[in-house]
Amino acid sequence: MEQPEGFVDEDQPDFVCKLNKSLYGLKQVARCWNISIDSHLMSSGYRKCSADSCVYMKPVKSKSGKIDFVIIAIYVDDIMIFFSNNTNMLEKEKSDLAKKFWVEDLGELHYVLGMFIKRNRRLCTLLISQTKYLEGLLKRFNMENCKPVSTPLEPNKKYQPLAEDEKPFDVKEYQIATRCITYVTTISHPDLSAALGVLSKFMANPGTEHWKGIKRILHYIKGTLNYGLVYSCDGTSPILIGYSDADWGGDLSTCRSTSGYVFQIQGNTVSWCSKRQACVSKSTTEAEYIALSTASQEGVWLRRLLNDISIKQDDATIIYS
Repeated sequence: MEQPEGFVDEDQPDFVCKLNKSLYGLKQVARCWNISIDSHLMSSGYRKCSADSCVYMKPVKSKSGKIDFVIIAIYVDDIMIFFSNNTNMLEKEKSDLAKKFWVEDLGELHYVLGMFIKRNRRLCTLLISQTKYLEGLLKRFNMENCKPVSTPLEPNKKYQPLAEDEKPFDVKEYQIATRCITYVTTISHPDLSAALGVLSKFMANPGTEHWKGIKRILHYIKGTLNYGLVYSCDGTSPILIGYSDADWGGDLSTCRSTSGYVFQIQGNTVSWCSKRQACVSKSTTEAEYIALSTASQEGVWLRRLLNDISIKQDDATIIYS
């Protein structure tokens, strides 16, 4: 670090400072923080999930033989203690964290990273929605008073790359809108995945028609502001099930197909994707096989993640195609 103004060594003005601790804002601060929190958790008995290095689990066997556990997830400096089957163990883990780091305990999780989380303990359900974030999104693009529509894409509408004689739309505005919708798609609105996949292909050179497609998604969002994902438990063993599908040559400019999959546990959607395939399929069967291959990769990763948090899948995972 350069010598601060007012503290420059007159004899050695070209020297720099060697930091013993990282300072907020430096390039390496995120890495230093991760090393610090990771080493503390690992030394405290936690184990890092092999499938997701941001998820940690601490299992402790009680005298009765029961396994008590705490599962936490880390997003930079936000620590979310997601699951525990022992309240006393949960409080102890929080107090141990507070001894090592300066911690602000915000209580039960309600709002984090643009997500609204609502628990209904009586019905044993959990809702994840993004109403506040979506309202801000509509306001940002002056669409807060728009009329809602029933579908995110206009039926039978096919989008083509911009012609040479057509005037391009504002690239920055288009990319900002696409990124904002992408965040919604990956968290609480899988119903936007296919529409966004179609329109995000034109981010480098969008036209007016493409922007109208983005605005239609915003019209659809207006009518689905309170939509979200509801998770419930029926008491049975959690079994992972997948669904895979593909169109054939749906992209007119490249003749490529689009893969799509959804994975559920006890009817609760946990993972989804809509993505253009990397090669041209010569038949509907080939397109379906490529989609199944993509879905199988996600299924393998989900099985690893579930195994890391002690939810083992004893049987093979069924993927319906």
